[in-house]
Amino acid sequence: MRRLIDCGANKGGAIGKVGSHFGPFDQIDCFECNPAFKEFLADREGVVFHEKAVWIEYNQLEFFLGTKKRL
Repeated sequence: MRRLIDCGANKGGAIGKVGSHFGPFDQIDCFECNPAFKEFLADREGVVFHEKAVWIEYNQLEFFLGTKKRL
């Protein structure tokens, strides 16, 4: 199984670029802690959205997501 792991997926802009150069992938795991971006990623075929952040240490961080929805 070929799998792409996108850490900090945002709106998923890198998925197409990476896929066209290195794909196809059987599954794409997108890690994005901002739940507002789920709508851009959830309906794509083969994409699994994880509402989580990826970091180099096992700890908790606070994220400021803002009050305006400017996507």
